Amino acid sequence: MAQRDSGKKKGRQLTEHLRYCSEKEWTFEQALADDELFNGETADPTRPISRWFAMRNLDRLQRTVAQSKKGFDVLAAVRVCANCDLVMPDWLVREFITRYISVLSCSVKSWDDAFGRPYPKGKHLAALRKALMNRSAVWVAVRKMHNCGRAINKKLFEEVGKPLGLGATLAEKLYYENKGLTLPVISTKIKTRKYRKFR
Repeated sequence: MAQRDSGKKKGRQLTEHLRYCSEKEWTFEQALADDELFNGETADPTRPISRWFAMRNLDRLQRTVAQSKKGFDVLAAVRVCANCDLVMPDWLVREFITRYISVLSCSVKSWDDAFGRPYPKGKHLAALRKALMNRSAVWVAVRKMHNCGRAINKKLFEEVGKPLGLGATLAEKLYYENKGLTLPVISTKIKTRKYRKFR
């Protein structure tokens, strides 16, 4: 009975903590703390830390859509919301419905006309896939190591990239791409339990 009560208490605490999910003030530190209360699978996209990254990704996609008007980014944002169980923001609802109706009303010939080609000619899918799969892992590893006193330099990127099969240059590129998504809401220190050296 005590275990059941403890589980319910943790569930209530998690629900209470997730009030930040729709707020810009939800910091990386709060997401990490909320993530510790989460009882789901490690790879669950509805984990608090996954949702935190997803919300920052939506902010970036909104800026990209506003500047470039690329439909592929609209579809990417819809996928982020569906995958992480987030409510679509108003800007995304407007963009998606406008493009969808343009096909239904015969204003454009194809889905590619409404949403654009997914990848331009000449793009290497394997390289794009590798970057996509490792971007968040690199960022989290670098932040944890940096907050344990490590300098952010070429050696650190080599250390982080090696187990992921990435060179230092690509690891650095992925880190700074992600840093642009998250910098405004992250304080300088992240609380970590114990640091284990990445090999």
